[in-house]
Amino acid sequence: MLEPHARRPGCLRAIAARPRSTWTRVVDALVALGRLAAELEDVVQSVDINPFVALPQGGLALDALIVLQRQASVELPTSP
Repeated sequence: MLEPHARRPGCLRAIAARPRSTWTRVVDALVALGRLAAELEDVVQSVDINPFVALPQGGLALDALIVLQRQASVELPTSP
């Protein structure tokens, strides 16, 4: 489990002063993202979330990019 600590890397230091409930919700959001990635590993190539904001209600992705795997059986249309 992640614990708030002032010497954590910058991304964790930003929420170190937040209440424990905020940490729990952030960890829950990250675990859910990991489960989603594991379940869709043959569909999703990568996920980029930046920034990810820690709120008392939970984590919030303000911007995200999801890159899908290119399927060999799918032909993309070509430009004329």
